Amino acid sequence: MNNPVTPEPAGAKPSKHRAADNGQKTYQALLIGQQTGLMKAVPRLLIRAGFEVDVITTDERFRSLVPVRNVTLAACVQDLLSLAAQRCQQPYDLVVIGDDSTLADIMQSGLSDEVKLALLPVHRVEDFVHLGTKIGLSQVLSQAGVMTPQFWVLQDADALSALLDSVPHPVMIKIDRSGGGQGVFKFTPGDSTTAMLQQPLIYPLLVQCLIEGELLDLSGFFQNGELIHFGHSQINASVSSQFGPSSVRTYTQLACLPEEVFIALRDLASTIGAHGFTNISCLRSHEDGNYYFVEADMRANAWVEYTRYLGNDPALAIKAYFEKGQTLAYPQPMQVGYPSSCVIPFVFRLTPLEILANRHKVWLFCEGFSKWDILRHCVSDWVITFKQTADKRIRPRVSAKVWQRLRRCWRVATRVGKSPVQGTRLN
Repeated sequence: MNNPVTPEPAGAKPSKHRAADNGQKTYQALLIGQQTGLMKAVPRLLIRAGFEVDVITTDERFRSLVPVRNVTLAACVQDLLSLAAQRCQQPYDLVVIGDDSTLADIMQSGLSDEVKLALLPVHRVEDFVHLGTKIGLSQVLSQAGVMTPQFWVLQDADALSALLDSVPHPVMIKIDRSGGGQGVFKFTPGDSTTAMLQQPLIYPLLVQCLIEGELLDLSGFFQNGELIHFGHSQINASVSSQFGPSSVRTYTQLACLPEEVFIALRDLASTIGAHGFTNISCLRSHEDGNYYFVEADMRANAWVEYTRYLGNDPALAIKAYFEKGQTLAYPQPMQVGYPSSCVIPFVFRLTPLEILANRHKVWLFCEGFSKWDILRHCVSDWVITFKQTADKRIRPRVSAKVWQRLRRCWRVATRVGKSPVQGTRLN
């Protein structure tokens, strides 16, 4: 469905899509970030969508990971911000922030609102209020009437203690600025309030009613508050904790989804001014069937390309928007030859044994991943364990000269491909 071009409101970013033409145009994208793990899938996706990609990063490993046009290494965060402010003045069609840390650094910097708006994945300056803050997001959604769990903002331990002693139902306690499942705690009536107060809490806290339902990921790509593409997946398993990064998901084709999902996402995108990749989590209530949004981090996640395994390729959707202004319509056609739903694992969040045993048919979903990276992931835990054993049992029994020779051999042995196994240096 092609939408007509409408005038942009004052203070908003201009639309970047072009009028339809028969010529092949290469678009320009700038990726900025510090965490390679979250960023590395984005260039592959954008290159398939017809973009040339430049990267500014503090992580030198990015040079060997993806075939981008140019990688500029920044010496520190301040250098990263200065380079980003300069480069965003160039005519890039898309600027992508790769991780939460970089987004927070831009927000807390002394850059002008004009430069921040050019860098950040929101449509308007007033949308800055929810960036990187769970409290800000809950307040914005609640004020706009977008479904989100009932919540409280607590400023100190006394307020938290009073609430926990009186609340009649389970709640989620969240540190305002945190990610990766850290700083998230579940409290059920009958649990020890004293024990919860002893957790490493940072105030103010967001406390949300716990919605009993299915945890879904509806992450997608938006432009000027409009829905361009999204994926629908149910979280089957996570790493580290119940609230950690997901390792296994069940994806569903867009053609199989009810219209309510599309409507809810459009309302969310318009409310938060989404303008780029957005990592969205919600709960589909068992009680009323509604979709309650609990997270909308303004960045891509590691699963950004996986909907292509169901025929809903984000690269094609992004390309269609920039070439023709095409947004995502309902209903979507069934993608013949692809499964209507599919269990998909993320290889780098499985254990080595699960990978070697082809758990969840993981090797079917490794397209685009370096075999060296997978091998490095598989051996890293074993190498770290050996290193810890060597430090404890071998080092005290050998001379300093022998230990230095062992260190040199170790550095060679733990270098896989072009990058050493992380966290394995002998001290």
